[in-house]
Amino acid sequence: MVKNLYGRKNYSFLTLPVNKFKEIIIASRLGAVYRKEELLLLYLNSVPFGEDVYGVESAARRFFSKPARKLKIEEGAVLIGMLKANTYYNPILNPEHSFARRNVVLSLMKKEKYLTAEEAEKLKKLPLQLNYEKSNSSNTGYFVQQVKKQTEVLLDSINDATGNNYDLEKDGLRIYTTLNDKIQEFAAKATSNHLAQMQKLLDKELENMRVKKHWFAKQKSLSPDYDKDMEKRNVKLFDWEGTQTQNISKLDSLWHYYKMLHAAVLITDPKSGAVITWIGGNNFQTLPFDMVLSHRQIASAFKPILYATALEKGMDPCMYLQNTKTKYKGYENWEPENYTRESTSDSTVALWYALAHSMNLPSIDLYFKVGNENLSNTCEKLKFPGFTDAPSIALGTLDLSLQEVVRAYGAFANQGQMNDMVMIKKITDAQGKVLYAAKAAESMQVFDKSTTDTLTA
Repeated sequence: MVKNLYGRKNYSFLTLPVNKFKEIIIASRLGAVYRKEELLLLYLNSVPFGEDVYGVESAARRFFSKPARKLKIEEGAVLIGMLKANTYYNPILNPEHSFARRNVVLSLMKKEKYLTAEEAEKLKKLPLQLNYEKSNSSNTGYFVQQVKKQTEVLLDSINDATGNNYDLEKDGLRIYTTLNDKIQEFAAKATSNHLAQMQKLLDKELENMRVKKHWFAKQKSLSPDYDKDMEKRNVKLFDWEGTQTQNISKLDSLWHYYKMLHAAVLITDPKSGAVITWIGGNNFQTLPFDMVLSHRQIASAFKPILYATALEKGMDPCMYLQNTKTKYKGYENWEPENYTRESTSDSTVALWYALAHSMNLPSIDLYFKVGNENLSNTCEKLKFPGFTDAPSIALGTLDLSLQEVVRAYGAFANQGQMNDMVMIKKITDAQGKVLYAAKAAESMQVFDKSTTDTLTA
């Protein structure tokens, strides 16, 4: 219980003996102050049950959808059995282990005369009857993870400035965030509904193309332990019907996620930078990789940045750009095309038309007219990493995250002013004392107002 309440600090190679010695002292003092029943109560309200669930009350609601006081004997025995190893004896992940461990608990209850032999045997024959309540952390988990990281940084700063030692896990701090629950819920539902439908279409296409067969053949040729990788075991998988435990092999689970469609959603208030919705993937518990922060080529989403730079340099929306297919000898004979693959010799289009129709060839022409140095300066203002001097950047070969793109696009909606994103409004201690309050946004002017007015007209 002491370890659960206070955690363990790192004392290099003496970590274990020092922590053990401290725990012995604290445990002895607690034993002198509290009765066994009180210690048990405190323990059951702080012990982890896995899945970010702490305390028997939360565990009862998670696994049986009822408060702890309404648990049946055999249900309470399942939770007590989990205390030995909350993953190995998790009734969702490992129902066989949980069933056996529950019966051990019932036998111990019979031994201590809390149950008669007849009662114990009758309860042991009952199957596990769960009423699992899904956690909504799959929707908010990505956001909460980022808030946790930012809070830890803020607490380090607060502790250094005040000499206090606030701890995120122990001190009952309250963190007020910018998240809008309703919009977050709407975005999660819309994403889930859309991807579930598109996944069915993709699955049919992959089946028709026999992609799965070829994928497994490739794994067999690459894996020295292919037979072992094909052994079945219980695996907790996310799919669009919900998170379920399935008896499948390691490679089956890898294929399941390999073919899965993914999406991320980020919504902010461009005037303040407040994050309204942050969905980093399909399910935080099983797929914690946050795609809001992952980098990938942003393709035509980069073109407004290029065209805004041109407007900043005084170019007119009605100026004409070349729409002619050209081979660029200085760039390894690179020969880009429009999406429609249409171009004619000496063809030209207006700047505004090229952007409205996301045309490639005029964008390349505009890149050379704008100049790499001017475009690089714009990207530096927007805090874009990894800028290159290749003309293909005009077509979106720059690797950016969704967070970086949304922040930049906020300037188009905010009269050229860009704000860094804000997730935390304030932090208070358990008594309500304000430890941190976010300051008003300090905007960075990255484009002239006239530029954004023209671009968004």
